[in-house]
Amino acid sequence: MYPQRVSELKIISWNVNGIYTKLEKQNVLNVLTQYDIISLLEVKTSLPVQIPGYISYRGAVVGSAERGGVVVCLRNSLSRWVHSVDVSNGDQVWMRLRNVPGVLLCFGYIPPSDSPYFSSFSFASIQEKMYSCHAEVGYLIVGDMNARFGSAVRGLLTHLYPPHNETLSYPIIADDVNVSNANAELLSSLCADNNLVVINNLKTPCKHFVGEKTFRKGQEWVSELDTCVSSLDLLNFIDDFRVLQQSGLPSDHAPVSVTITSPRVNLDQILEGALALGDHSALHTQVAKRTRSKKPVRFTDINIEGFGNAIADITINLEDDVDIVAETLSNELYKCAERCRNGVRQVGNSVDNMGKWERILQDKDDGRVWKAIDWKGNFDVSAHVNENSPSDEIFKEHFEKVLNPQQINSDNDISTDVQIPILDDPITPAEICDQIKKMKVDKACGPDGVSPGIFSLLPAHLILTIATLFNNVFLNALYPQSWTRAKIFAIFKKGDRMNPDNYRSNSVANVIAKLYDTVLYQKLYRRLYQSSHRVGSSPGRRRNRAATNTLLH
Repeated sequence: MYPQRVSELKIISWNVNGIYTKLEKQNVLNVLTQYDIISLLEVKTSLPVQIPGYISYRGAVVGSAERGGVVVCLRNSLSRWVHSVDVSNGDQVWMRLRNVPGVLLCFGYIPPSDSPYFSSFSFASIQEKMYSCHAEVGYLIVGDMNARFGSAVRGLLTHLYPPHNETLSYPIIADDVNVSNANAELLSSLCADNNLVVINNLKTPCKHFVGEKTFRKGQEWVSELDTCVSSLDLLNFIDDFRVLQQSGLPSDHAPVSVTITSPRVNLDQILEGALALGDHSALHTQVAKRTRSKKPVRFTDINIEGFGNAIADITINLEDDVDIVAETLSNELYKCAERCRNGVRQVGNSVDNMGKWERILQDKDDGRVWKAIDWKGNFDVSAHVNENSPSDEIFKEHFEKVLNPQQINSDNDISTDVQIPILDDPITPAEICDQIKKMKVDKACGPDGVSPGIFSLLPAHLILTIATLFNNVFLNALYPQSWTRAKIFAIFKKGDRMNPDNYRSNSVANVIAKLYDTVLYQKLYRRLYQSSHRVGSSPGRRRNRAATNTLLH
């Protein structure tokens, strides 16, 4: 059984002040196991720290009876999503999760500045890690940093650009000191350099993350030392932050918890791409055209043996986000096809510089040539050259209306908790190979310029790469942005040429996106076929049958 798709991630960070036998207490486990990630700070032991149902990652500093040690426990069901784990930076554990794409997580402990174990390298290593590991959405740092800000936390907002410096605030300060300590000063510099904000006590236009003091002496809570720090771009995905003073956990520190939802969509990228949607290709520069749509490499033009040798050494880093993996895979396939093209034409005779009939006559498919000539032997290139047709703006409005219907049918009673093996099981390499065999090798290429026939030449390791990519898309509902682009052509049918409804629209998407769609289609068909047999072989639910067959026979 594969884990369910995760839409939110619940995190708890707790300075245990010595783990001892605390994990043997049922009340402690009852609190901790409500969370997906458990960060235990100052465990003060070199012995293994385990929680049933979780896997553990220990920081480089092995705790002793006197000091430190960080152990991060990740729920077993999430273990297949974790990657890029780094435990080399002292009392810090860094990781990414594929079901929370674009986010780099850090869990850590930093001693107070007057401790013999304190080193400013702890903050420097965080800075260095963020510089070396780009996070598309942002960073989330949680732990006991012994940073006591007090009211000085408001100064963090002065470094922000509009509108953040106007819409964010700290209306209530849980720790009422006026002067921040040395750790807070170092953390402030880190925040200013990397557009980070402290979540404790932060108020946004939509939420207020109320903070509390996290450290106590005896029964009195005296200071706020445990902190959650986040990138600005991640704020929209943080649903909840709490200081759990009433948790009843045995320590002089209260745990802090944070809940984030999976940032499945990068809105900035979508908005940037949407600005150009619907524009005619003539409005874009040659560089922009090559970025959005590459010159196709037909399968019949490729040296198959050379392509096989070139593609054998290609490897794709599957630890990246699905957008990067999908883009990289398409780019690598296209570059290999370009290098292995038979008889590459000179620039003067390139496809971009040829007329329509020059391109058609260069085509090795005779069928396409005859389709371009009518039965009287006339070229259709000039048949309607002087007739009017809708403007690009009219076509754009037409397609926007067709592709964005006003009425959306929704059924709120649909249950998504049912496990159906045919539909929910991961996509296998065999399913992918079956669909590749059915593809016509020299059909049209999508914007990425990759021909369908190329997929029939892929070695086993790249089929496995595609299977892994498809499963990341399928199980996490993370659809690559590059797969949403397509080339659209409008072909006149009959009637009024000024009416866009009289044109048939053809959409050509990337082959790998169509391959993914056909794999899902086959899953749905198999499920429907099984279901139709159970309900009496209803003709309307079977291939090449119609519901009217029952009425006619």
